[in-house]
Amino acid sequence: MSTFEQCRDEIVALINTAIGVSYPTLKVFYENTLSVDLDTVGDRFVRIELEFDDAAQLTINNTPADRTYGTVYFTIFLKEGLGTRPYLELVQFFKDLVAFKTATHYRFEVVRPGKRGAPDGWRSYEVTAPFWFDAGI
Repeated sequence: MSTFEQCRDEIVALINTAIGVSYPTLKVFYENTLSVDLDTVGDRFVRIELEFDDAAQLTINNTPADRTYGTVYFTIFLKEGLGTRPYLELVQFFKDLVAFKTATHYRFEVVRPGKRGAPDGWRSYEVTAPFWFDAGI
């Protein structure tokens, strides 16, 4: 049985540990935290948003179990002109990190490419990682 907080804490710990080891200078920003100062982030940074999207009842007994679905959005920002390789490297890193990963409080599914954008002087690339956790089991 898992809670929203346990699920989020375990996912954030996985991500932060891996980034700290493989990309110790990469600036990471989570949703509803500090605003991004583009003058101090270098030529790349990542915004990570963990959203709980939906839920479904799994059993019909007196204390039903439920499954909550969510998505981790990794948005990779690169200074314009860096090319595609840094983006592809980070996409592969996040895919290898979470695709089909199972732990105590979550289970990830396939990682998917998402939206692309071109904010002033930057390129952004989204990578989505759907996951779920069960409660009441």
